[in-house]
Amino acid sequence: MPNAILDRLTSPTSMMDAEQELLALGSRAVPILESVLKGEAANEFGVPYRKLGLPLRCVLEVATRLGPLARPLEALLRVELHGGHFVAAQALGALGSVENRSIEELAAHLDYKANQLSSVPHALDLATECAVALIRLDHAKHPVVLTALEGSPRATADFDRMMKFVLCQRRASGDVE
Repeated sequence: MPNAILDRLTSPTSMMDAEQELLALGSRAVPILESVLKGEAANEFGVPYRKLGLPLRCVLEVATRLGPLARPLEALLRVELHGGHFVAAQALGALGSVENRSIEELAAHLDYKANQLSSVPHALDLATECAVALIRLDHAKHPVVLTALEGSPRATADFDRMMKFVLCQRRASGDVE
């Protein structure tokens, strides 16, 4: 069944207003986002919104901004991360806390060269956002992360750079002395 908000996510001219409307719903937006992520929500022609590109990206952006309210979507966000969607890494990083499976999935994408070899689109964005998510979730020293970095000096250097970036952000916002 078509959804007016989701229909507006299909157009760059109306997507921002639709995202704001979803954000205003708070936790009541979660079932709507879930229906898109699961492929259940479809337009008037029966095409799932998730297959239309832009609505899926918008749903991931909204989940990111909902932060911990989007925690019920964690498993679905992991599926999108596994599919190479770097915005899913941002969303996972915004949840505040995640399951070990999410830490493992984020760590699996820290090496952008390996992502490229796997034909992941936006391989560098994916690696960067996974690093930032793990750092924001305070899992930079998690054994799975350390193991993932151990085999790649390049991934380690990129991770360290992101660590400095997040620390600068935290200092600028007053979160760290």
